[in-house]
Amino acid sequence: MALSLIAGICRQDADAQNAPLGGFSTQVATTVSAANGFSNPSQLAANAGRQSCLIQYIGAATTATGYIFFGPTAPSVTSTSFQLTSRQTIGCGSGDGTVDNNAVWIAGTNVGDLFIIKVK
Repeated sequence: MALSLIAGICRQDADAQNAPLGGFSTQVATTVSAANGFSNPSQLAANAGRQSCLIQYIGAATTATGYIFFGPTAPSVTSTSFQLTSRQTIGCGSGDGTVDNNAVWIAGTNVGDLFIIKVK
């Protein structure tokens, strides 16, 4: 009996580790392929049904900067976007309960910068 209880607890732990955090339905990581060039990962395409999103930027260098822009088309300059330092996050919520459903464009200062994307 004790062994089956331990096996059940271990299995629940494994399931919890594989489940999306905080109710997010999609979790992916994407890297920057061109410095300061905006891209729109398919998980962040415009979506009227988006309930939430969380994006974390992890720079390849300690002085790296990540750029996030919400809008129908990519900006031509990084100065019009939100700027993140390495390990900072940004969400799609506005704080008043609404969620931005525009496309989300990402860019980083270095090839190899990483974005962790969680979407529901």
